[in-house]
Amino acid sequence: MKFDARIVEVMGEAYFYLNDDKNAVKYLQRYLDNVGEYGDRVPTAYFYMAESFVRQKKLDHADIAYSFAVYREPGMARWWYRYASVAEALGEYSRAYDLYAKALKLSPSMAEAVSAQSRVKARL
Repeated sequence: MKFDARIVEVMGEAYFYLNDDKNAVKYLQRYLDNVGEYGDRVPTAYFYMAESFVRQKKLDHADIAYSFAVYREPGMARWWYRYASVAEALGEYSRAYDLYAKALKLSPSMAEAVSAQSRVKARL
């Protein structure tokens, strides 16, 4: 059978939705290793990796994965919000404030980002 990176990426997402984060990361990493930087689903793969790392409490890993996701797909307000929430959890309040601002620039009415940005502003 011929290797198909798209199937590997879908497997990674499937494992994510089954709450099997170890296998989700494994398959998503395999996808990324095989498609290069410009594969169609690279940003999405990094996003799901980040979400899996958050659930595993590997916040430094999640931080890196979110940064790649938003770098490749900067128009996703929810992704910026999730990235900011990890920065906040890491205690990096200034960076979290700026990341929440990016989410709000894309989606000014995102109530959870408004609330979160106010919360981190109080810690600056």
